[in-house]
Amino acid sequence: MDTTGHETDSVVLPPVLRQVAHFYEAEVDWETHIERRYVEGFLHELANQGANFETCEAGWETIRFLVWYLDHLGPEITSLETLRAYHLSELVTDFTDRKVLGRIGMAERLAMAAMVRDFFAYVTTAGGLSQAQGAMIAQAYQVMNAVPGQITRIERPEPLGGETFSATVNRGQEV
Repeated sequence: MDTTGHETDSVVLPPVLRQVAHFYEAEVDWETHIERRYVEGFLHELANQGANFETCEAGWETIRFLVWYLDHLGPEITSLETLRAYHLSELVTDFTDRKVLGRIGMAERLAMAAMVRDFFAYVTTAGGLSQAQGAMIAQAYQVMNAVPGQITRIERPEPLGGETFSATVNRGQEV
């Protein structure tokens, strides 16, 4: 049994749930925007739908990458309700390019986008996200996936003025 109270007969899930537990108990020293109970619940749903170990592990790795990405957004978002369509696009395009050693292929990006869509659909059903926000995320996936075999990038809107600006400066180096 995990923190959600779910039990599973699946032999593929316990090793993945141990990875989740380790992440939230030992690796994370900040308050994440994604609660552990939603991750575990989603993984149970995958296993109950017959997903194999590789699919469950890929689901966890995608969510873990999403948690990391949301942390990098800093004050730009305050909760999952403040995510915008372009954030999801940036996750599988810009952020992936900057943070993954070696570029990942289009198939992996498309799989990542689909897994994020499915995760947020679960979180919406579980009550952790409003229906409107869940619908926005589903629509963002449709836009990104409009051209088969490609990711259509969703651009950020032009600044209106008054937005929070955040930058990391390397001390001692000319910027």
